[in-house]
Amino acid sequence: MPEAIGRLPRSLRFCMIKKPVPPVAERIAEALPPRSGQAWSAHAVDAWWSTAPAAQLTQGDRALIVVARPWHTEVAWTTSDREPDRPDLKVESLSAPVLTGAILWRLLPEVDAHLAAQRQSGATDGLLAWRESITAMTDLIAALALPSVRTPSLHSDTSATSLEVTLPSGVHTRFERRTDPLLSLHLTGSVRALELLLPVFLPAPTDASHSLLTDVRGRYARRFAVHLARFTTYGQRPDGALDFTGGGCIRGTIAAPRDPKARVQDYSPAAVQLGGVGFDWMLANAVHLATP
Repeated sequence: MPEAIGRLPRSLRFCMIKKPVPPVAERIAEALPPRSGQAWSAHAVDAWWSTAPAAQLTQGDRALIVVARPWHTEVAWTTSDREPDRPDLKVESLSAPVLTGAILWRLLPEVDAHLAAQRQSGATDGLLAWRESITAMTDLIAALALPSVRTPSLHSDTSATSLEVTLPSGVHTRFERRTDPLLSLHLTGSVRALELLLPVFLPAPTDASHSLLTDVRGRYARRFAVHLARFTTYGQRPDGALDFTGGGCIRGTIAAPRDPKARVQDYSPAAVQLGGVGFDWMLANAVHLATP
């Protein structure tokens, strides 16, 4: 029987041999956050660009092809109108948490942007996009799992959907989603509370400083610069605000203080604006925001 199967065309041969799902693909599917209660599923497939063990992870109209090689992992995304012939992401790791993080940071925002553009170019009306935004924000409310005393406020119209909550840390947060599927966040709270919250949106810390503090003007900006330098690059605007690069597509700005000469305390007021936040990444990390 094996010899007979071996003489069949490749397409038929793979149909007759049931292949297992690579374990790393199963772990990624379990780690990716569900949407509207729909989890990711995994089944074995053949990638166009490789004969290595592969699986397709599917959630609704989104899918990922995961190829497990001996020393690294390749991932591509696919939709009804896109069949990848090469990987979109290559990670020198077989660790499911590392791979899940890379997918959340880099690939799923691309998939959402592609599907959003597809809907806008088709016959889909704005009502469907509005309903999707409402559903997405409802998922985010559930992921935050905030106590009832911190009941969120949800606002929506045809141009944007926003969710306002006060986190246990005391930081007031507004999540906003427009036609772009990426989220914008507006955070206001004390200097210390925002310092503790910002690392959620930043790359992993490094031992080396990214910039010289002599480049930064003002006590307030220097304090945040000391904090940011452990994680990422930053620059100062003429008005004193600090722009910085977060993880994945995230970009942020720490607003300039109202009084640049005022003494900076842990409880001094501060404000941060973030853009380019992937929705799936936010769902997966909402628990870190809801922690006091």
